Amino acid sequence: MTFDMYQEVLAGESVPIAVRTTAAQGSGSTGWVDLRGFEGAAIFIHAGAITDGTFTTKIQESDDAATPTDVAAADLQGAAPAIASANDSQIYTLGYKGSKRYIRVFDTVTGSPSTGGAWGAMVVKGRPQQTPVR
Repeated sequence: MTFDMYQEVLAGESVPIAVRTTAAQGSGSTGWVDLRGFEGAAIFIHAGAITDGTFTTKIQESDDAATPTDVAAADLQGAAPAIASANDSQIYTLGYKGSKRYIRVFDTVTGSPSTGGAWGAMVVKGRPQQTPVR
């Protein structure tokens, strides 16, 4: 039997890759990925070159994509990074094993960057309740 991962995962964008000098997420319903029909997710934060400033990321969850709370450490595998020039140009991988329907990557910016840096985040939904997912 051939393992077919294509039928078992779906990707969703939480933060589009772009050069930033300010926070990527604001208040409200931006960046949410709907996990309905899935029992877990992997989160990939792709950091490009950061010239100044620090982009501190965290993972948030919600039942309704309107009321965010930070994901508890017990429901997160790995640690959300604080991305700066000393640790840029890499992909950070985290796992989400919580029970909320929506998750997103949220960030805050410190250091008043003038040129900032490029980064983005993708959520790959996994452990589907039904396959195939496409």
